[in-house]
Amino acid sequence: MKDRLKQVREAQGLSQVSFAERLGIDKSTVWRWEKGTSTPSPLELAYIAKEFGLRLEWLLTGEGEIKQSY
Repeated sequence: MKDRLKQVREAQGLSQVSFAERLGIDKSTVWRWEKGTSTPSPLELAYIAKEFGLRLEWLLTGEGEIKQSY
């Protein structure tokens, strides 16, 4: 998951600080996620998926399409 989170952030052209600000979390949280020392809670994952138009399944497993189709 850490690589997918970083992929999403970089695809948006966001620094860890900007990504954290957009999500309303501390920048150190993003750093820990990307290092793999912690993972987002289910609520945080749902928010990330919604905020960036991602499929939750892809975010969790890396399988399927990245973007949510509406």
